[in-house]
Amino acid sequence: MYNHRELEQKWRTKWKDGFVSYRPESTNSTTKYILVEFPFPSGAGLHVGHTKSYMALDIRARKYRMSGEDVLYPMGWDAFGLPTENYAITHGIHPRVATEDNIKTFKNQIDALGISFDWSKEINTTDPAYYKWTQWIFMQMFKHGLAYQDTTQVWWCEELKTVLANEEVIDGISERGGHPCERKSLRQWMLAITQYAERLHHDLDQVDYLDIIKRQQRNWIGLSTGARIRFALDETSSLEIYTTRPDTLYGVTFMVLAPEHPLVDVLTTDEYRESIQQYQEQVSQKTDLDRQQEKEKTGVFTGGYVKHPLTGKDIPVWIADYVLMGYGTGAIMAVPAHDERDKAFAERYGLDIQPVITEEGELINSGEFDGMQSEAAKQAIIQVISDKKLGQEEQQSKLRDWVFSRQRYWGEPFPIVWVSSEAYQQMQEQNSDRLAPFEVSRERDGLTEYAVTVAESELPIELPEVESYLPQGLGEGPLALATDWVNVWYHLNTGKTVAGNVECPGEGWVKALRETDTMPNWAGSSWYFLRYIDPTNTEAVASPEQIHKWLPVDIYNGGMEHTTLHLLYSRFWYKFLYDIGIVPTSEPYQKRISHGMILAEGGVKMSKSKGNTINPLEMCEAFGADALRCYIMFMGPYDEAIAWDTHGLVGCNRFLTKVYHWGETIIAQPEQSNIDTEALHRDTHGLIKKISEDIEAQKLNTCVSSFMEYINIWGGQLIGKSTFETFLTLLAPFAPHLTEELWERLGHATSIHTSSHWPEWDETALVSTEEDFQVHVNGKMRAMITLSVDTSEEAILAQALEAAEKYLEGNLLKKQKVIRQKGIVILVV
Repeated sequence: MYNHRELEQKWRTKWKDGFVSYRPESTNSTTKYILVEFPFPSGAGLHVGHTKSYMALDIRARKYRMSGEDVLYPMGWDAFGLPTENYAITHGIHPRVATEDNIKTFKNQIDALGISFDWSKEINTTDPAYYKWTQWIFMQMFKHGLAYQDTTQVWWCEELKTVLANEEVIDGISERGGHPCERKSLRQWMLAITQYAERLHHDLDQVDYLDIIKRQQRNWIGLSTGARIRFALDETSSLEIYTTRPDTLYGVTFMVLAPEHPLVDVLTTDEYRESIQQYQEQVSQKTDLDRQQEKEKTGVFTGGYVKHPLTGKDIPVWIADYVLMGYGTGAIMAVPAHDERDKAFAERYGLDIQPVITEEGELINSGEFDGMQSEAAKQAIIQVISDKKLGQEEQQSKLRDWVFSRQRYWGEPFPIVWVSSEAYQQMQEQNSDRLAPFEVSRERDGLTEYAVTVAESELPIELPEVESYLPQGLGEGPLALATDWVNVWYHLNTGKTVAGNVECPGEGWVKALRETDTMPNWAGSSWYFLRYIDPTNTEAVASPEQIHKWLPVDIYNGGMEHTTLHLLYSRFWYKFLYDIGIVPTSEPYQKRISHGMILAEGGVKMSKSKGNTINPLEMCEAFGADALRCYIMFMGPYDEAIAWDTHGLVGCNRFLTKVYHWGETIIAQPEQSNIDTEALHRDTHGLIKKISEDIEAQKLNTCVSSFMEYINIWGGQLIGKSTFETFLTLLAPFAPHLTEELWERLGHATSIHTSSHWPEWDETALVSTEEDFQVHVNGKMRAMITLSVDTSEEAILAQALEAAEKYLEGNLLKKQKVIRQKGIVILVV
């Protein structure tokens, strides 16, 4: 009897006790690095969505190991962030305790599913031994001018008491928790991801990502080629705009500035100053999103004008809320004849509308450029304005620098201290290597302070113990209350620190303050795949030897919700590490795939509030982990959203029960076979080819259906031990517990999962010496005949007539035809 509970518990215990090892073998020359996104270890434990990707990539990892390849398939924990901190606040425990408890739960659940992660590579972003290197990477970015501070408009969430990145706010609501957010001006740490915009865009050509993933990346980066054009205010100053449509330059009838633009005050005449100020006040209460989404475009005339660069005409200048200071130059040239937004604005305020391009794409009303096609005109106009020193061709991106500060406790501390201007000047004179290429400063209590790094030997800068994890309000996090940690003595020559509550240690020591913001949870997840390679290394992020062996990642699976932000951030960090010589390639992941969502029964999204979630551990208990693995793969195409159906899981349990009982039959009579060996040989090699190719193509649903078809034909028959072992080997990545049991009972002392015997198919075996024909009489299929492939057409017809004799009833045969390529014989009486 197939008792999945006893059988799976037996093998979980044996595997845990060392019967099998999933650690890579250093002697293998071929490698495969298989990566799934590491989870945030929530208190709820694994959900069924986790299991889909873990199981699917586990199938690949097991198949590659059985093919003799060195496989790295690791797991770790993305454990910093708001959810854990909020849980700790609610329950009055340290976030670290909550994290450790949740990780134990996750690991037990993962082991119950038979996932072959190499736990010797386990990482945890909240482990100081790990975030030491997160801090080290930030330190290098600071020294290379990519980390800086700026006062910027940021998303502030009052409920969460922290700043959120632009990408973490959707329609003015926080992605986590669904809380209202508002725009605030705040000085923040920033990472200059915009310096990598072109490479992040163009290097997507080097990798094998799904088209939708590349499209999402490129849309977010928003790279465009156009022109920067200057409209003169007077003889010495001008208003600069950026446009992707220089071919419409002659259609400009007005200019629009963001209300915050610094030239608004210069351009505004006394007559319009009061209305301008009132409008600026109204706009300051709106979010950027509100300003862009409002259907009714509003604005105010400044009273000022600029000169058109080619015609010399006076162009009126307006301000409007739909132009944002953070995008482009904060000003646009308005071409209402060819832009719907500009047209609506012009019609509302009675401004001129001048068409300059026909429907055929030919320029009109454009002076010397009349008659040119649009694309040719773009280059011609750019050339003219360049020659006249009125502008130049330029490439821009919608991407914005990354807001990298959080006013929370549960995150990586920055490896930064703030020193006085006198101390900073001394470090400059000493050419200290702990400075940024430019000054990073702040104003505090009327004094200017400067950011410098601590010595690398000081890392990791660990989180202090605090009495409260509650944020302190705008601009201050919980770390600000840990005064004994914040106040330090800092040595100007070495970068060492000691506690500030002691007397000055001596010459060269100055008072300093630690940075009290923490890094966002994106920090640790931007490079974790690199640390898996060498997780215990204390001297570097990973050894050069291991880095060159494993990178880039061969295949990376993650949810579609992370194909924009996490993917973009991690590619940015990796490219920086490539630039400073840490990694050997410019892209971290060679292939990126995504799994479709598992929906609740009925095709709706799973939700705790609806009570329609599926607990994978309960399914394992009721039907077995192997049945759950097979069912989740069998549900449908891997990248599509599929609704859960417990009946399908029951069916997979029945399928595995058949395999078990078939195995018992073979075990009882291993050397006996009563099978047509040619047909069995052909079907078995067909199965080898099908499973091998479909695993590579991520067509795991068709793999399971192929197993079921094979067992429907051959199941229960005495096919011989060797052929049955081939079947078990192919099934092993899908049902690791059951196949391990039957493998052992067939007399093997080592694991099926670590023996390098993945079968290869014989193409000649797939060529059949026989072919089947359906015999149709008057349009109905009446018989099947099987004949040798070299049977003549006359002989086929003779056999068909004999097989369908009773349906012919002695009637006159009007038509007979063999359609060999379709395997059909047509008879009409």
